[in-house]
Amino acid sequence: MPLPLGAERVYELRMTTAISRELLHGYEGLHISAICTAVRFVDDAQNHCAHFVNHVLAFAEPLTCGQLLGRPGAAANIRVHETFAHCKVVGNFQEKPADTPCYAFLTQLSAVNLAARTMANIPQKHIGIFCDGEIWHYSNTEKKVIRQTPEAYAKHFSGAGFAVFFGTFPSVARALMVPVQSARGATTAADLKRGQRDSVDVAVWQQFLIIRKLLSGPDVHALLDGNFGPKTEEATEAFQVSGSLPGTGVVDPQTIAAAIEQGFIPRGSARARTALASVTPAMTAGAVEALHRLGPSSVFYSEEVLTVGRGQVVARLEPHKHTAGTQLRFWHRGVTLYPFLGGQTSPQVARGHAGMDTSSYPGDAVMAHLRSNTNLVWTGFYLGPAPSHPNASWMTRRQVLAEQGWGLAPLYLGQQESGPGSKQVDGAHGDTDGLHAASLATEAGFAVGSVIYLDIETGGALSSAMVQYLERWCARVSAAGFAPGAYLSHTTAASARLAVPALKLWAFQIKDGDFGVHKEPPFLEGDLSGSGVAEASAWQWAQNCSIPKPGGRLLVDLDVASSADPSRA
Repeated sequence: MPLPLGAERVYELRMTTAISRELLHGYEGLHISAICTAVRFVDDAQNHCAHFVNHVLAFAEPLTCGQLLGRPGAAANIRVHETFAHCKVVGNFQEKPADTPCYAFLTQLSAVNLAARTMANIPQKHIGIFCDGEIWHYSNTEKKVIRQTPEAYAKHFSGAGFAVFFGTFPSVARALMVPVQSARGATTAADLKRGQRDSVDVAVWQQFLIIRKLLSGPDVHALLDGNFGPKTEEATEAFQVSGSLPGTGVVDPQTIAAAIEQGFIPRGSARARTALASVTPAMTAGAVEALHRLGPSSVFYSEEVLTVGRGQVVARLEPHKHTAGTQLRFWHRGVTLYPFLGGQTSPQVARGHAGMDTSSYPGDAVMAHLRSNTNLVWTGFYLGPAPSHPNASWMTRRQVLAEQGWGLAPLYLGQQESGPGSKQVDGAHGDTDGLHAASLATEAGFAVGSVIYLDIETGGALSSAMVQYLERWCARVSAAGFAPGAYLSHTTAASARLAVPALKLWAFQIKDGDFGVHKEPPFLEGDLSGSGVAEASAWQWAQNCSIPKPGGRLLVDLDVASSADPSRA
């Protein structure tokens, strides 16, 4: 069974240089938690067949477990059809190269196009590694790696129409060392719960609760003390209840997983670094500025790269322990500086680009004024007429907006489950609307490869009908050459990404004071952590607000995005 999130196992490393029976035997019987030890994508409700084989081969293109969960560490591709597309050679299994290990794919015969080297993303697909006459694969039923003959493997799915195919390994694949649990046993991280004292992990959790406004009071020192008392327990229970979790007041793996979806960074996920041995006055000044940016609203272990003179350093928000008088000990927000060694900081705090969206096109003159006189650099672009948005006033303005310097985020307001608009939520309409969205994007002049965002107005986890609609809509948009995205509530993001892991997310989460009020430039350009969604492409932080325009005010929603052109996110 999987360990709790944050748990550590002790492993020996059995070295190998190639896929072999000996290597694969080392994986036999392992649960996915013993294989995906860094990212810990180990939910038994998920399909781990591609996840297992690609960890064995260290194949991490294009969508990985780490990208799905927004966590650093050794990651692997998690999708069977994407693995198939990256094989150098594919074919019917009986035609596989002799005496050579390879992938073994099992799916509907009709789902595979060998000439195009493509496989449809249907639920009935499976993958294993063939070697020396047998196939090793991850059984999601038995929750472990098993070994079967090709004849037994071919019966994985019941019914007619299935076939087994081979695929040679991608050129970047390499055999990985086998993790073998040591005889020294394993150590597990205990749940956080009432009674624990002077704990940095408790302080990190308390800071998350404070940012979420669940733990509040006049003295932050008394709140952020590293002691799990009744107030921390009550705030934890409130967080659990808000996420439809059992209100136990205990920070268990399920609670941590839900918090990560809202931007929480467990201490064990922070990248290992060695602090700078000495700092200059310029570095100190940069750290103070970083603390002002990160301190009020970012969770512990958020990072950003500072440019100091001709060099760069990493500033990380961390808990620091202080003593007040001789008794009270507490943890507070501070910034530690580290050398910048190149590559991505982990976790990365994306800096943002200010944007807006409004239902009806404001006019060329207004848009030109906003682009020249505010820090707004991109705008939502409504494709229409759409099922829940008959207005087509944006459709002919793409070229004009591009010439004015605007980045664009094409939006398709499709079927809805509540509120105004069309309510035909099912897979068939997902097909129809996906084709329609792609057609409208082409008509408006968006290039192939552009992201189209499906507007989903209903918050909370997606219903089964909406999952089918979203999956089919995305499939049609992808087939037309565009990239699928979704504008949705931060409370919907997790279920949407489970349905379509590669989905680009534009999340809305509106805080007190950012609804129905006047806003003045400059508008928000900060990081996207306030969206509550890991790896969001954009965040709508204000709704139904008025901003100045020539001769009056314009009603808009205000956004921030990681790209100045979210159609290329």
